[in-house]
Amino acid sequence: MSRLRSPFIAFTCCALVTLAGCASDDDPSSAESPTTTIVVPGESPSTTIAPAATSTVVPVAGDLGVAPSTTAVAPTEPSNDTKFPLDATFGLGFDTQPDPLAQSEIERLTAECMLAEGWKYTPTVTRAADDPVEFSGAYGEMYGYGIVHSYQEMGAIEQAPADANEEYVASLTESERQQYYLALTGDQSAGYDPTKGCANTAATAVNGLSPLQKSDEFARRVESWLQTLDQNPALSAAVATRGTCLLQRFPTIDRYSAPFEYVQELFNTALDGAGGGRIPADQLAVLATTEVEVWRAERDCAESSGYNDARRQLEAEFVTELLVDFPELALQPN
Repeated sequence: MSRLRSPFIAFTCCALVTLAGCASDDDPSSAESPTTTIVVPGESPSTTIAPAATSTVVPVAGDLGVAPSTTAVAPTEPSNDTKFPLDATFGLGFDTQPDPLAQSEIERLTAECMLAEGWKYTPTVTRAADDPVEFSGAYGEMYGYGIVHSYQEMGAIEQAPADANEEYVASLTESERQQYYLALTGDQSAGYDPTKGCANTAATAVNGLSPLQKSDEFARRVESWLQTLDQNPALSAAVATRGTCLLQRFPTIDRYSAPFEYVQELFNTALDGAGGGRIPADQLAVLATTEVEVWRAERDCAESSGYNDARRQLEAEFVTELLVDFPELALQPN
């Protein structure tokens, strides 16, 4: 996968970061996971792996002095194959498989827009129809939280041959490249705006807007609710039981506010031990296995502790409240 492929940007906002988890310290599945900066060989100055609830795919302006970034995204729901009420009612999750035809249409519209702006852009769609979506249950079963996988993907990017867009961008002057990326992704310095940038307008035209993009007030309500979710007395017993369950499988995991952080620390230690080089393949394989095991433990403990059932009930009650004020944002039946 080359750096310029699949350039359209999924929306990013605080509420979505919260969907990835901004809860209490004793909540293994939804506690906030901090951004961790890791130095990747061959990249300057750094590569950042940060949990979020959306995959933001930004064309990497390596020639502009911007280091490529890889984003590992935490689950938007307690790990479970069944949609929870917020997702089922408003479509806030990311467990829907991307439509290759839709992606092709986004690429086509992006190319048309870039041509109108005076630039060349070659449509490319690299994601197969059966690729697991970040961060669905299928993705978790394969990659856990995506920490090791993101690191491996970055290594593949470093070695991938340039595609037609990379070759074109390399032919531009520095000033032209700045303008090219501005046309492609728009000025997002004030926060993500789906109406700016050819890639974003194309994605919006095909996929539409999320409720979190349509209404700032809705996004604030969802964010505020999720931030205080695990302080709800109805969840306290399940949160404690879930924590005990995790400790039985990983005795030192209580040192971290979330299982994700436990895996991240193991990864960082391995990276430090590599002394600036790549983590050895055998060690990386062990880390990948451990990551999936921790992800599965978090999923299983959330279910066996009763946390998922209790959260479903609370979400259902919250959805009822939201539907009173935001009925127009609910998913429409097919």
